[in-house]
Amino acid sequence: MINPNNDTPDHKIHGEKYFKSSIADRYPETLRWLAFIYVILSVLGIALLASPQKKDELTVLVDKNRDDECPSLREGIKTKRFWHLFIMALMSITPGLYIVNVYKTFGKSRISNDEFLTIVGSVSSVFNGSFRYIWGWVMDKYSFKKAYSVLILVQTAFIMTLYYVASIEALYLIWVCVIVCCEGGHFSLYPTVIARMYGKQ
Repeated sequence: MINPNNDTPDHKIHGEKYFKSSIADRYPETLRWLAFIYVILSVLGIALLASPQKKDELTVLVDKNRDDECPSLREGIKTKRFWHLFIMALMSITPGLYIVNVYKTFGKSRISNDEFLTIVGSVSSVFNGSFRYIWGWVMDKYSFKKAYSVLILVQTAFIMTLYYVASIEALYLIWVCVIVCCEGGHFSLYPTVIARMYGKQ
């Protein structure tokens, strides 16, 4: 929508390259379109919400698990395992979030194809969402420790080698997709292990 002709930034200001005004001026309109799309998706999502049909069974399940529940958020934060999980999450989620935010800026320094970099962002977003199910399945089949260890090893290897493959378009696409896939995995593994450790309520 913003750069349909795949133009390259050719205006230099203070050593930085920028797109011409005919491209840059499309940015506000695109934000309005995105806002409209998000409103439509939100309305559809809200319309699809429903209460559980078998409320009695759900109540029994929650009551049965209440003995294992953490009594309060304040009590949970005081435990050593909370801080252990918190530091693990902080250290392992941050690199992936960083790549999600700078893949295009970093890619522009090596690849002068704006359309391709936009495709990298779109495809990697699909990997982020769709692989969450796979990470959840791996954790169910094995354990949090094994799934998390694989996730961290893969993420570390791909982040450490991203610099060396950044000038090759196909490899750059694969590397960013794998890194973002690992990023999404955190949001499958952590809620599950927290529910197991502190209870579902």
